[in-house]
Amino acid sequence: MTSDPILQGLRTAPALRIEGARRECFEDCVVEETPIALLYNGRSHAVMMATPRDLADFALGFALSEGIVEHAEEFELVDCLRGEHGISLQAMIPSARFEALEQRKRHLAGRSGCGLCGVESLQDAVRPLRRIETDPRIDSAMVRDGLRRLAE
Repeated sequence: MTSDPILQGLRTAPALRIEGARRECFEDCVVEETPIALLYNGRSHAVMMATPRDLADFALGFALSEGIVEHAEEFELVDCLRGEHGISLQAMIPSARFEALEQRKRHLAGRSGCGLCGVESLQDAVRPLRRIETDPRIDSAMVRDGLRRLAE
């Protein structure tokens, strides 16, 4: 992770550029995405995928847009913990807001997207990956055909 605020949330990844019969391997700059857990008054509320940039703004914006707090003054981000499974944003909100949040606690069952909807902790968000035993080869004509169909 870089300390340069312009580069936070970016990382390099190996890439392959194909132009006709020419192939070129290179390092490309890509946007990083990581699980972000939102905790209020010590209780886990939700995990979302996001870039690890502007986390204080992200946490406040989520709390305001979800109606967890009505005004920015009701929200205090007290800690940002970076761990092995992601980042925990720990905030304090007034007791009355916390009680209301507990009463309307959401349980979302995500059917599409990243699959994290309804997950409340970073441990639940990070699942082991299945090992792929084959070495898949994809014909470039199939990719071009797929892109053409997608455009249609």
